[in-house]
Amino acid sequence: MKIVGDRVVNHRGGILGKKVNGVWKSKDKKVLAFIAEQEAKPKKKAKPKKTEEKLEMVRARDEDGHFIADDPNTEVNEAWIVKTAKKVLNKK
Repeated sequence: MKIVGDRVVNHRGGILGKKVNGVWKSKDKKVLAFIAEQEAKPKKKAKPKKTEEKLEMVRARDEDGHFIADDPNTEVNEAWIVKTAKKVLNKK
């Protein structure tokens, strides 16, 4: 048995119980006991995905997407910016 949405189904997909107006309905007392047991369990919290952050130098661009040139009169190099690149690590 498992709960799928607002229905309790068996291993073949047959409906054993329904949730009608917020109340579970079933003719089988075992199904109602199963529902009570499942709702009493604390729900698992989703774990945040592991990410790897890496700093990289990227060419600076204007609103139109064109590269920005460096102004030689300043100490700061405007042609390059530091960008954080996030990579999601998959479980293997």
